[in-house]
Amino acid sequence: MLNKFLLLLLFLTLQGCNNYAEVTTKETICPIIPEGSSGGIKTLPGCFDYYVFSQFWLNELCISDGRDMETGVDEPSADSCEILYQTTNSNALAPHGLWPNLKNSSAYPEFCTDAPFDVGKISEDLRHKLGLLYTDITPNLESHEWRKHGTCSNKTQQDYFNTIVALNSQQKIQSFIKNNVGRDVAYQDLKAAFGDVKHSEFICTKYSFDDKQYLMQTYQYFDKQINPINLNVPKIKNACEQNKPIHIRKPSKFLTMDDFKKALGSSSKLTVGFDIDDTVLFSTPPFYYGVNKYGPELPNEFWQQMNTVLDAFSLPKKIARDLLSFHQSRKDKIYFITARPKTEVETLTQRLIKTFSLSKETANVIFTGDDDKTQEIKAKGIQYYYGDADTDITSALRASAIPVRVKRNAISDAESNSNPGYFGELVLIDSEY
Repeated sequence: MLNKFLLLLLFLTLQGCNNYAEVTTKETICPIIPEGSSGGIKTLPGCFDYYVFSQFWLNELCISDGRDMETGVDEPSADSCEILYQTTNSNALAPHGLWPNLKNSSAYPEFCTDAPFDVGKISEDLRHKLGLLYTDITPNLESHEWRKHGTCSNKTQQDYFNTIVALNSQQKIQSFIKNNVGRDVAYQDLKAAFGDVKHSEFICTKYSFDDKQYLMQTYQYFDKQINPINLNVPKIKNACEQNKPIHIRKPSKFLTMDDFKKALGSSSKLTVGFDIDDTVLFSTPPFYYGVNKYGPELPNEFWQQMNTVLDAFSLPKKIARDLLSFHQSRKDKIYFITARPKTEVETLTQRLIKTFSLSKETANVIFTGDDDKTQEIKAKGIQYYYGDADTDITSALRASAIPVRVKRNAISDAESNSNPGYFGELVLIDSEY
């Protein structure tokens, strides 16, 4: 009997020890952040106060900056928007990341452990969802977000990315964005879609050649249990102005030449217009000669040469051959509108006729010089206007014509702005050649 009693006592003692050990497991003791700290600091997982959930508006991101998040290498914006158009539903906000953060400090936790991103630790269903949300214009973003921020969350990779997917699916927000693509929205209306006034912040992009502000990124604040919180935060860099509309950029269309032909189909005869330099002709060689001989301010003497002998060194673009042949086969009316100044003598018209096998009736060349092309596009009743420069696109829009972007060749020395897709215009793929 004594032996049985001793065995029972030993058993209960061991059980008590086990229970005690579970109850008294020590919580993480977070290190004190030195006063005055700023930027990223390495601390222990779970040592933070709240989360920032960030989302991208990809139609803006691809215009301003496509970047490999692991290497930091920028990608050309036109290529990024083209990839976005071909692979992603671009009418929804996409996740950037879920970032542990600190109150009352300019510092934030980052790279808290050396745990690598491991797709094997994420379910197949979650991998599929992430594949739909993270895009090719931000390669390796999942890996970057996990290593920099997820390792500080004290969550498993499955829980961390599940939380991101869930937060990205907030219906009220996504519906508001989808219903306002291509429009200006009031700052307060955008705030209302995101909940309480201090629950969100917005980042906007501005450009030197435009007076608008464009939605780029959104921030929302949550506690550790992912409950929304109102937060007073320091002024954020590039925050949207509250007294100015916020434009939600619409996606541009990127089409191959074959797809573009199909889109026009057998429609009735059209009146179309073409810019010349960098749209129809790659004219960098004669312009390079002119700048080297005369300097950046090109005199009338140069333009007289350019409109006669120097164009012999301009190269016809393949896309121009294809487009002009296509429009001629449709018997469309064709105009060429160039920003070159008019000269007493010009052989440009004859050169276009010969180079592109045009009829004399087809080759109508209009020289506008410093004047805006809008009036000529409108006066001639042009329905589609092809150009490489931003001013070509804006002139077409002001004249109520459909702008079609022909990409500028990468080695062109043209100084005017050329941002394919910036205005939501149709962009022809591989048209730089």
